[in-house]
Parts: sequence; structure tokens; C-alpha cells
Amino acid sequence: MSHEAVDRYIDSLFTRYQTELREQLARVQDPAVEDPPRACRKLDCMIETLTAFAVGHAVGRVVEAMRRIDATLAEPMAQAIAAVKPPARTSVLPPQRFFVDDDKRPIVDTLAGQLHQRLALAARHARELTRVLAAALTRLGQAPALGRALLLLTADPAAAFGFADQLALGWKFFVAVVTDAADPDLPDEPRWQRGRALWSAWSRRIRGTKAPAREFILRVA
Repeated sequence: MSHEAVDRYIDSLFTRYQTELREQLARVQDPAVEDPPRACRKLDCMIETLTAFAVGHAVGRVVEAMRRIDATLAEPMAQAIAAVKPPARTSVLPPQRFFVDDDKRPIVDTLAGQLHQRLALAARHARELTRVLAAALTRLGQAPALGRALLLLTADPAAAFGFADQLALGWKFFVAVVTDAADPDLPDEPRWQRGRALWSAWSRRIRGTKAPAREFILRVA
């Protein structure tokens, strides 16, 4: 199978991620903190968590689509992905101003600029993983089915909703952490359940608190 279908899918999805980034962060204000530079430094773990989710979501949608076609593909797909070594973290240059006409939101601007750069780098990793997945499926005679699945996934307008939800949740939990407030209450709805586990674990890590007994930490990507 050629790389073209994979590249179209990854390019489309990460473009949608960037659109969600711009649209969501254009509407939020900096939290009221006494030390904005300190708050900006705490953004790093939030950005890495969102980046990992973006990659995992991109690859996971392909895995789920193919698993629905043939459940026996789950194991060889998992083996193909596991064989890819995660990339070393690439240092990110200090970002240029993201919202160039807004001097009143340095924290939001820092988040937007750094996450924009990290998503651009993450697209490379997602592309590599999906190409490896495509090669494994091609060897199993699944290239036609994969081609149809990628076509549908590329056209799906809801493709970036998962990332949008995690960005919204991540910001809520970040604000709670840097203002020393309690973690936000979330509606008991399916769309928030996975995110609540992820960001509650993130909050405990940043605050340095222990997880409740017998709780499992959600691993993303």
C-alpha cells in the first residue's frame, strides 16, 4: 500500500487538531495567578500529555476501524505498533507569539505556541506508526480494507472531537492546579469518563499527591 492514503489521513487529522487549538484557545483567558512565569513552566506536562493523546488518538482510530472489520487483526496490529521505538523528545524552540494582537494572555499564548509546535512534531511520529501499521496490514492482505477505512476516517468531520475534549479538560485541570483550587467537577457523561481519569492522574502528579488505593492510571499513547 502506498503512503499517500496514510499521509492524507494524518495531514487531515493534525490540521483539524490545529484548528481546534486555535478556536478553543482564542476564547479563554489567563487564570488569575500571582506568578505567570511559574504557571507557564507548569504547562510543559500538560503539553506533553496532549501531544501523546493526539498521537494515540490518530493511530487508535485506524486500529479500531480495522479491528471492527476483523477482530483477529488486533494482535498483529499491536505487535507492529509495539515494535516502533518512541522518539526521543525533540527540544522545542521558544515559540513566536501565537496570538500576535493579544498582550493580556501570556499563559494562553505560551500554551498555544508550544502546543502548536509539538503537534507539528507529533504528526511525524503518528505518520510513522500508521505507515508501519499499514505495512503490516498489507502483508496480511488487508490493503483494500485499510484503504477504504482511511478514506472514511480522513473525511470524518468528527475526527478531532476527541482531541478537542482533552484540550478543554486539560485547561480546566491546569487552571485548578495553578490557582490551588480543587479539581473541576465534570458531568457524568461517557465523553468525559476517559478524560476525567487521565487528567485526575495528571493533577495528582503535578500536585505531588498519591493516587487512591487500587486505582489504575490511564496510559495515553
